[in-house]
Amino acid sequence: MKGGHEVVVIREVLEGMVRSDVAGTVLFEALEASGEEPNDVDAWLQFVGGPLRRALRERATGDETDVVIGRIAEILGQIRPSSPDRPVRRSQAPTGRFPISEGPSRLLVFAASHRLGRRLKASLGANVAPFVFDDLTRLKDLGHDFEPQLLVIDLTDTPSAGLDQIAAQASKILDSEVITVVWDEGSRIGQAVTTAFEEAGRRVSWIDRRGGVDPLIDLIRACRGAD
Repeated sequence: MKGGHEVVVIREVLEGMVRSDVAGTVLFEALEASGEEPNDVDAWLQFVGGPLRRALRERATGDETDVVIGRIAEILGQIRPSSPDRPVRRSQAPTGRFPISEGPSRLLVFAASHRLGRRLKASLGANVAPFVFDDLTRLKDLGHDFEPQLLVIDLTDTPSAGLDQIAAQASKILDSEVITVVWDEGSRIGQAVTTAFEEAGRRVSWIDRRGGVDPLIDLIRACRGAD
């Protein structure tokens, strides 16, 4: 994600000023709506005043939204390119981070690109560790070395090959406790992949992307510290 420092500021202010179960969802939906990833402070400020404000107003009052957006803009305004070496003072850092647990949720994301992985990382920070892959032959090593808790199959960004084999391979390789998430938009392929995991006796959840990211983020949060 371009502008790593800016997105950390945005995420931490959200986490400190709105409910923890809302912060990650709002940031994810705003990034999804914006399409292009901001690449400098001015672009991030436009993102905050546009997509982020609109996403937050879906879940907070207008007054609450104005306060949160104003605080984010205030901090981002202090790290403009005219003073690139000036750090944000500790007194400017937002409070109220998530409590520390036994570790981040570990996700394997089967997708053609890093789009979903980047947005989840930007939205949830240290609460999630996504590892994106598009080559099914890597699943064995990743399952052993990474020990994932979730396998997310991104059918909005589908890999060119491997969907017809992923249920069989995952059933052989991954621990039986690993939950599979089919991230989809109502496609027949999504139904087929979900059915294949069900027939293999695996824990699988089909999530309709059109209904929002909340169920996916809820699953990710539920996995924290679950070893």
